[in-house]
Amino acid sequence: MIKEWQLLESKKAGDYKIFTLWKEKARNPRNGAARDITILDFPEWISIIPITPENEVVMIRQYRHGVKKVLLEIPGGLMDEDDPSPEVAARRELVEETGYTSDTLTLIGNLYPQPAVQTNRYHIYLAEKAKKTASTRFDVGEDIETVLTPLRDIPHLIQSGEICHAMVVTAFYYLALHMKKLFP
Repeated sequence: MIKEWQLLESKKAGDYKIFTLWKEKARNPRNGAARDITILDFPEWISIIPITPENEVVMIRQYRHGVKKVLLEIPGGLMDEDDPSPEVAARRELVEETGYTSDTLTLIGNLYPQPAVQTNRYHIYLAEKAKKTASTRFDVGEDIETVLTPLRDIPHLIQSGEICHAMVVTAFYYLALHMKKLFP
């Protein structure tokens, strides 16, 4: 039976605004060996799949520094310290990045993005009957274009590589499960 490892040491190694780096040492319960571990402590992540009454997904294009490309994604981001819940963060991010709002926000997925080295959870929301009700309010580091995409085109956009962000593909998988299109 797999057992939890004993934490021997934990010290902050750096604070990088969007995550904190921790260096830890833990003991393997199987053989007693101590091992150095690197942990990235992120805030909770959220994404929203906003769908309009016309069955279009409100998507965004933005530049991603890690891959040095503009990607097609869904709105989302990090929970702020003053967000009382992931749902509040999702509503905030939706209006900030797209200007859209929805009366209906449903949690359709909740998972760990990379539990080997990260501490956070990823929350996926469906925003039905999304409507443009406000102006966008981008953060200083954001430059975003809103793109309305027919929902029926999403599988092709994933297969073609146009949608290539793993967390976005995961969100659409959860949407398919929610809509009972997979594994009925």
